Amino acid sequence: MDSAQGRPNFVSMKWLLLVMMLGPFSDLDHKFYVGLTDIHYDTEESTLEISHRYFLDDFSLALEKRVDSTVVIDTDMDPTVLPLVEDYLLENFLLSHADELIPLSFLGYELQADVIWCYMQAEVRSTVDILSVENRVLMDVYESQKNLVHFSRGKGDIQSIYLNSEEPQGRFH
Repeated sequence: MDSAQGRPNFVSMKWLLLVMMLGPFSDLDHKFYVGLTDIHYDTEESTLEISHRYFLDDFSLALEKRVDSTVVIDTDMDPTVLPLVEDYLLENFLLSHADELIPLSFLGYELQADVIWCYMQAEVRSTVDILSVENRVLMDVYESQKNLVHFSRGKGDIQSIYLNSEEPQGRFH
């Protein structure tokens, strides 16, 4: 994490530009449902650094559906909301390597305008040559939800997969 900004420092410029280009549209009543996940494999630290970006209103709806009551996310790291976000992500976002689930640690979330950024991390014991991902986040709310997942292993080595409710799983080689 970049301590000065509190955001991951592993987001490539290409994807940062994409997010910035989508920013002006985030104030509109969106009819598209797209989430963005960046996974960075830090070979020196043997960790996977994960950041998720979702529309805040959609994410709130997902949590409300789980607890059957109103959920208001209006501050970063709200202690009443934090466990709801953590449980939801840990149930709906899974990584595996060599046919074994990778234990994920939830680091927290922050709000930025009308989006929520959620952060996770995982320690890996061996080189990650093949990574399987399952991302069902918000697919319980919107059947048309799409989740774009990027995986980077170093400079310029970025792979992307596009997941949806019919195919919520993918694999990076």
